[in-house]
Amino acid sequence: MDGIDTKDGLTTRQIRGSKMHNRNMGQLTAPPGLKQGAHVRDLRAFYSYSLTFDAVAPAATATDSFNIEANSDFIWTKATYFADVANAAQTNASRILPLMTLELIDTGSAYQVFSEPQPISNVFGTGRVPFLINPAYRFARNATMRGVVVNFDAALTYNLRLSFIGYRNYGPVTTMV
Repeated sequence: MDGIDTKDGLTTRQIRGSKMHNRNMGQLTAPPGLKQGAHVRDLRAFYSYSLTFDAVAPAATATDSFNIEANSDFIWTKATYFADVANAAQTNASRILPLMTLELIDTGSAYQVFSEPQPISNVFGTGRVPFLINPAYRFARNATMRGVVVNFDAALTYNLRLSFIGYRNYGPVTTMV
């Protein structure tokens, strides 16, 4: 993985001669035209996408989707959920654990993120303790992600919000040091 310049959140790879050096990845071929002392940085910005499913009754299915912008890839690093029943107030002690499964599909390539629908609590954490996506998952520019949930609770109707937390990756930017 690239080193991170904490001042501006940009990934930095130092160019040494005709090779690009990264302490974790060894030496890579430098992009053409870069001179010694140049830095290649991947411009990043924090971002979150979400899927919202309202009033999903027992044994019902619901679908929602989000589109990745054309100007950047999205790197998914954390997953969180928030669920409630009839918009009732909650405390940390009374937090709802939804009995629902999720199937996540990239509709452009028909790629399924999971081999089969997964229970929400298996692949999403809470806001206080998010589920870490390791390694991070890359959604390509212009991708459309579709989520399909199924409520397998025998009695409760859930409202569910899923957050896909990560960053937009705008690609390499070259600067001189």
